[in-house]
Amino acid sequence: MRIIDTNYDYYDYLSYQYVDNTFTFDRRDSYVLSKEVFCEKLSASFNAFKRAFNVGDYVFLKLQICHTFWLFLVEITEQPYNRQISNYDITLIASWKNYNSNRTLLSLETITFPFFTLYNIQRRGGKENILTDKNVSEFIELVNSSKYEQLKSFNYFEIRNGDYSKTIKTLPLLGMCGIQEIIPAQDVYQSLEEYFSLEQQSAERRESVGLTDKDKIINHGFDITTSFRTKKE
Repeated sequence: MRIIDTNYDYYDYLSYQYVDNTFTFDRRDSYVLSKEVFCEKLSASFNAFKRAFNVGDYVFLKLQICHTFWLFLVEITEQPYNRQISNYDITLIASWKNYNSNRTLLSLETITFPFFTLYNIQRRGGKENILTDKNVSEFIELVNSSKYEQLKSFNYFEIRNGDYSKTIKTLPLLGMCGIQEIIPAQDVYQSLEEYFSLEQQSAERRESVGLTDKDKIINHGFDITTSFRTKKE
């Protein structure tokens, strides 16, 4: 996979290790998701989450690339005087594939689950209870059935320009926010390649839908005026 971008992400080295220009990832719409930017988005998510559910000092983070999902628990470890969060810990809750989901290039967002799910978790205990097999299975099912609510999307980032205009970036780079320490670079790279491969297959199928017999003959390299004999009476 060839990557076009002036920015660098932690899985980019694989494009040089496995040189293959079958697919091109035009990532010029990227921005560096630094720890500071991550904390800004996290603060807005956590404050809304806390007001609505009055749960512990954590929030859920969901990453989707193609049909692969990663669900994280982000624990708030530093928030001076209830201001902007300054530090956090990320724990992977689960990773799975769901080929019945809508295919997405890369989506990163903080989410919340139905009230009673969170209430029961909070009532039973803290982080250890969140990570029980029963709860993990429930989280996966809720994500697969889209029974969750987005708090903040990381696929929208404003860059202020010197002329007071702004530029919108939609592809967060994952190499500086902590995710790179949890998800192997090869997993991200392969999921991106799978996305482009499936997109190509879908495009090829769409091009073949509704072809007439004449179109099929031409697609197979025949000339309809010279390649076939007319039937004798």
